[in-house]
Amino acid sequence: MHPGVQPPTLAVLYSSTAIASGGLLEGRVRTIDGRLDLVLAKPQELGGNGAGPGYDPFQLLAAAYGASFLASLRAARSQDEPQLPSDAAVQATVAFGLRPDGGFGLEITLEVSLPGLAQANAETLMEKARHICSMCDATRKEVLRLKLV
Repeated sequence: MHPGVQPPTLAVLYSSTAIASGGLLEGRVRTIDGRLDLVLAKPQELGGNGAGPGYDPFQLLAAAYGASFLASLRAARSQDEPQLPSDAAVQATVAFGLRPDGGFGLEITLEVSLPGLAQANAETLMEKARHICSMCDATRKEVLRLKLV
């Protein structure tokens, strides 16, 4: 975004606030209402010990992304389109790594299962969902891959 350009105003329907504390990818994350309170643990692949309880932040992002995209698939279906299968599922994979410029980046892959839906209908629905998904919008600069499985 260019300096001096204001983002569009959001008609907020809901907000949630979480506080992260502790070390690099370790510590704790909790919502201010107390409904979520999780111990964070650095993934073993990034130097964590791999022992004990704890979730890595990328697991949490993958879970949130999958849930958000599944909700967007349901919201994107118009009344005249086939019903979304009850066993529809989204598997989200969040890959963390180094960008060519030296910074950190993410690659997000969503594998979407829409059993019983014709491929053309499924692909159209996935594209609609991609444009209304709040997580997709929040991560537009990152790499998002959609796969129909």
